[in-house]
Amino acid sequence: MSDENLETRKEAVLPIVVSGEYKVAKNNCDSFHAFNDNGKKEIGGMNTKVNRVLMEVYDSGLNPDITGVEVTMNSVTMEVKWSVTIDESKEKKAWVGLYSRGGGAISKPGGYPDGINTKTGHASVKECKKSNYIRKRGTVGQMVPVYTLVHSPAKGCRVKQIFYKYELAEYPALDSPTPSTAG
Repeated sequence: MSDENLETRKEAVLPIVVSGEYKVAKNNCDSFHAFNDNGKKEIGGMNTKVNRVLMEVYDSGLNPDITGVEVTMNSVTMEVKWSVTIDESKEKKAWVGLYSRGGGAISKPGGYPDGINTKTGHASVKECKKSNYIRKRGTVGQMVPVYTLVHSPAKGCRVKQIFYKYELAEYPALDSPTPSTAG
């Protein structure tokens, strides 16, 4: 990065916590695990909000990373609260995207959605990389799971959701200054 770019970029103050919450109709398990949308409308808005901040960090000249995902679900009130922590990548990779897939159902342990995994099915890395939501943003590079949510209450909607971070070819890793080299 040139000295000119170092002087003109805005510095991101890290870590950043992005959070949100939403509530859905009772026993609507599909919407309950719609952390971003249900394919028709935005519900939780998680990807939209987090990806905007990831790009702001990237545009500031730093490689972003998702270092934490926390979720609280209440199957009685059908309320969801979530937070995502963004920091500078220690791997020198630009993790500019968050995406998740999973499932929800009123079922007994051992039934759907317990079998959802990263290797096969609709929530697998292979299938997630085909998502129109992501493809609109660019060409997916590496995609790795950062958190697997298992919500299994005694009554109500059970949820299993896999949260992924991903790179896009259009946003390669930056040569970020480190504290030892920054002047």
